[in-house]
Amino acid sequence: MNEPDNLSHRFDDDPDWTVEDVDFLWHGTSSNLVASILTEGLRPGTHWGTVEVAEYFAERNCAEHGGEPVLIRLPIAAFSQGEFRIDEQMIEFPVFDDYDMRAMAYEQIDEEGEPTWQDCLRIYESVVYGQRVPVLRTDFMLASGAPLPEADPVPSR
Repeated sequence: MNEPDNLSHRFDDDPDWTVEDVDFLWHGTSSNLVASILTEGLRPGTHWGTVEVAEYFAERNCAEHGGEPVLIRLPIAAFSQGEFRIDEQMIEFPVFDDYDMRAMAYEQIDEEGEPTWQDCLRIYESVVYGQRVPVLRTDFMLASGAPLPEADPVPSR
């Protein structure tokens, strides 16, 4: 079995890598949003990918909403793969220093045919999911890797 962070790779390290090699996807957010995520789930259009990409989005969410960076890890089997889309934002504003190398790899695929969300996940390590995602408290962890501390129960609607 692959390691839980098996999407933590350099895209050019393994040319034979496929989505079938992925066990988990990661999403980053703020601790200030945990209660609403537990109540409502994650809305459509969330970014999922490697732990590095999730940490980036967690920091962005903390800058906007305050709180501490938290990560959500879900098995890829929890998603309907037909709902994944190419992460256009990551292509336009990648979080990696090797932008040129990634852009050339993506352009090569674009020249050969229509890029897929799998290509985006492999090269830019991120995809967008088009459905609401239910999340359990056990799916969260602090960015440090520690479990989310116990909190007051989530208020019901």
